[in-house]
Amino acid sequence: MPTVGLGEPIPGRQVPYIATDNRAAADAMTSYLIALGHRRIAFVAGPAGNPVEVDRRAGYRDALAR
Repeated sequence: MPTVGLGEPIPGRQVPYIATDNRAAADAMTSYLIALGHRRIAFVAGPAGNPVEVDRRAGYRDALAR
């Protein structure tokens, strides 16, 4: 059955996947909320140390720092 992964590669599988720049996406989402005037923006994290969580948290912090 043809399969395409979304977001991250599937461990142990040789299938094509569509990658996501999680840091840039989190930055863009947070920046959008800031532009709308929101000032209290929460970040809900996944498991600590998960590479996706690390990248998304970095993007969130990048936007807040600007």
